[in-house]
Amino acid sequence: MFPYAYLNGRLVALADARVSILDHGLLYGDSCFEAIRVHGGHPAFWRAHLARLAESARLLELPDPGTAQWTAALAALIEANSLTEAMVRLTLTRGAAPPGLAPEEPPAATCIACAAEPPVPPAASRCVTARWKPIPADCLPSAAKSGNYLPNLLARRVARAAGADEALFTDATGRYLEGTVSNLFFVDPEGRLCTPPLTAGVLPGITRGLLLAAATRLGIEPRWLCPTRTELLTSREALLSGTGYAVCPIASLDGEPLSTGPLTLKLAAAYHTAITRDHAQDPLP
Repeated sequence: MFPYAYLNGRLVALADARVSILDHGLLYGDSCFEAIRVHGGHPAFWRAHLARLAESARLLELPDPGTAQWTAALAALIEANSLTEAMVRLTLTRGAAPPGLAPEEPPAATCIACAAEPPVPPAASRCVTARWKPIPADCLPSAAKSGNYLPNLLARRVARAAGADEALFTDATGRYLEGTVSNLFFVDPEGRLCTPPLTAGVLPGITRGLLLAAATRLGIEPRWLCPTRTELLTSREALLSGTGYAVCPIASLDGEPLSTGPLTLKLAAAYHTAITRDHAQDPLP
């Protein structure tokens, strides 16, 4: 972790950063967050991340301080820690209030920003099928990146215990949806790029959107499909995308090898081109 954090409008030493034991983000997971990758001192795709944070706050009815304050927090954190390569997490909680699901007086939101060393993704990800199911979209808005991450944590722990890198969630019918921190793509035997649709309850990943746009520029029309196990294992290639993963091929699923192919390399190149373009064209104010 880097030594300075942002907490409710000011920079503090990370060791001194404190939130109330009555914060509803702690008590009930009443929160949302974003993770932003800093490359060369620039927060990649920061506008898209802040837009999703605002949408998460709206969907969860959290008191969002606004994009201007988050932009200032991001800039202050990068400068104070002299960040060049890092992962920044922005967290918004309901704030501190007496225990209870519906506080009589709306509390003041808690706004947190902190930075850690960036994760190093594997060259190719060994995946397992998660035993746990994700929270259904009719229970919690899937477009919100909420702090309710317990299914993801449980699934990732099982994956790590099995010597894998990532766990893939399935729906009630056994079709694959996404990873614990990643979106899923694959190329079917006919050469079509496929990915589960947002209507299936997957998170609208920032990197996912970039890859879909890159595919369109390459003349590739994506197919919306949640794959069966057989469809994934017989695919020409499969990959994960995400802020931490960037673009990462899938090496295996539950110990069965998956093929690798050229489209993953093309999409990875397009992703890195997009980062360079974003750095040049959209610096922080």
